[in-house]
Amino acid sequence: MNLCVNCKEGTTFLSSKETSDESHMGEYIFNYVDKCIEEVVSKNVVQVVTDNASNNMAVAELLKVKRPNIF
Repeated sequence: MNLCVNCKEGTTFLSSKETSDESHMGEYIFNYVDKCIEEVVSKNVVQVVTDNASNNMAVAELLKVKRPNIF
């Protein structure tokens, strides 16, 4: 999994995690994304973009509960 940040200076790589031996369930991905949001400070995050795979949609639902200002 790769996470990037897009800002006025451009797109910057933030984090990468080898997950080929892990199950990509919503809660697992949520914990990874949420940790990265904490690192950049949640008030600086306005949007999380992903595809619409069911596990990513589960992440979106969890983020909407914890961080409603992002959506």
